[in-house]
Amino acid sequence: AGGASSFNVAALLPRASSFNVAIRTCGEAGQPRAALALLRHMRSLDVKRSLLTYNAALGAMAQGGCWEEATELLAEMGRERVKPTLISFNLALDACAKAARGDAAMDLLQQLRGSRRLAPDVVSYTSVITAFSRAGDVAPVLGLLGAMEEGGTAEPDDFTWSSAVAACDRAGEWAQAL
Repeated sequence: AGGASSFNVAALLPRASSFNVAIRTCGEAGQPRAALALLRHMRSLDVKRSLLTYNAALGAMAQGGCWEEATELLAEMGRERVKPTLISFNLALDACAKAARGDAAMDLLQQLRGSRRLAPDVVSYTSVITAFSRAGDVAPVLGLLGAMEEGGTAEPDDFTWSSAVAACDRAGEWAQAL
């Protein structure tokens, strides 16, 4: 009953869903490099990488503040014909915010603004504002707040205002916060 001849070898082959869970778990454990290694291993095994796979990897990069890797993953998605979603961009923006890389975050925001199918939301803007805030660069923060109010696509929320006030504080321009 069920001897060696009925053993299903295909059941032992790695599946994308298993990799997706493992990549997400690496991110939650603070191991972004391990998440990237798993993503690369999928390629070597010719396991299809989907939007879920890339978003799991982007989440791991966001957790670790690995902004360069996150922006490269977005570019890789394009090369692999996997369309990034707003969530994908927001995860990459979060990585930039954690690394205080306002310049990189602004580049991603510009990509979003130029997209025909995606538009930045309050999370997108807040991440860029947070990136500049952590670097103590108040001028772009104030410009982004103005753009949000004028553009009408995203309304600043409490997190947005908190990051803006923190930028003013870090820059020693407390009067701007008023």
